[in-house]
Amino acid sequence: MTTVDNKSFVTGLYREILGRNPEKSGLEHHLKLLDGGMSREEMRAAIMASKEKQLKDAREADNAPQAKPRKDRAPRRRGDGSDLPLPKEPAGPGKPGVVRDGPGGFLWKPVSDSDGKLAVLLPEKLTNNARAAYLEGPDGTKLEDGRYAGNGNGGREHFRFRKQGGAYPPGTTVVVVTQDGTTVRFTVKDTGARND
Repeated sequence: MTTVDNKSFVTGLYREILGRNPEKSGLEHHLKLLDGGMSREEMRAAIMASKEKQLKDAREADNAPQAKPRKDRAPRRRGDGSDLPLPKEPAGPGKPGVVRDGPGGFLWKPVSDSDGKLAVLLPEKLTNNARAAYLEGPDGTKLEDGRYAGNGNGGREHFRFRKQGGAYPPGTTVVVVTQDGTTVRFTVKDTGARND
């Protein structure tokens, strides 16, 4: 098994994550960190969380082709999702309509049945209107982009993440970017618990 030398590793990370070659000072800085004991996994995570990566992602999102907003749909407001109506299960004999899966149908499932990692289900009102979802730390830094995993469980969009929910800091926010570019935010205080 061939091990990539540190210089090639850092150069590869820059190309993969930032889309460019490292400048001399950046390369030297990262080589010193590796020589000082930082693991390659820690370095990857640090570059993924860097301000440059966040700005790159924002530029790419701004330049991504956008679907035309549907005329029958009012634009979403920025906020915590409280402006979204609560979905109800159908009423039946002796069973009035009840709210399902918390405010607006949002669900933070820290350990999913399929892969044992975090799954986020968006409210029904965001179905076919969510362009992307990502996690933001309590300090406002972007933690991870969600991977779109389809539509199910009452017609809700699913996004999956690389770790279990409890691995993210308390107060993590799920930021949903809608087709018209606005955002809806859901903050999760206890990331290790199911949040409906």
